[in-house]
Amino acid sequence: WDRLVSTYVYLKKGGNNAMDNHWAKKNLSMFSSFDDFAKKWVTEENVQSWMHFIPQHQYIFDNNDNIQVDSIAKFENLSDDFEVISDRLNLQRSLPHVNAGKRKPYQEYYTEETKDIVSSVYAKDVQLFDYEFE
Repeated sequence: WDRLVSTYVYLKKGGNNAMDNHWAKKNLSMFSSFDDFAKKWVTEENVQSWMHFIPQHQYIFDNNDNIQVDSIAKFENLSDDFEVISDRLNLQRSLPHVNAGKRKPYQEYYTEETKDIVSSVYAKDVQLFDYEFE
């Protein structure tokens, strides 16, 4: 739920490059609010149309549903998870925080209806990564 709000806000502001900006103008400009966007645009088909919306499980499973990674770092634990992975790989790296957005907590963007829409469209991610709306 947080990722969807973050992506929506990020792209409404133009994204990070000309492709993001072009896509956002073409696909998001007609939505005046996150609520409107979630109700009218968030479908299983539409989330496949731009890389920022694709369910995360699609990046780690192959076409036969075989997992292709041996470790998963979650954004909400990113610093700790990055440290574990760096130690495992014997790397001395730091992880800078870039593109930090300023917005309300994700929960404030949702109604029961939009919460359910996202739960349904991203059901596999919610289940696989043990997410819940907090």
